[in-house]
Amino acid sequence: MENITDSFHWSIIGKKSIQGKEKFVENLKQMKNSKVTELNIRNIITHGNTGSVNGTIILGNKKSYAFCDVYNFTSASKKSKIKELTSYVIEIS
Repeated sequence: MENITDSFHWSIIGKKSIQGKEKFVENLKQMKNSKVTELNIRNIITHGNTGSVNGTIILGNKKSYAFCDVYNFTSASKKSKIKELTSYVIEIS
């Protein structure tokens, strides 16, 4: 939690938008029952104050998802915090 800003914004495209650190923490707690059994990262790309990662995850219930997360940081420094996250998630099985 120390790596995100207090005004952090998370957009899960086609699902919901979460504003603020406290709301983000609440949503993570709700998601903790979805156990990830496999994580495959295909690409990690960074440039300036933006980064992205894409890949697939498999949950304990055997559902698989392809994802892409795009991160916007407060600056390009190594100590900057995440101010915004945009997530694209597609069920693939």
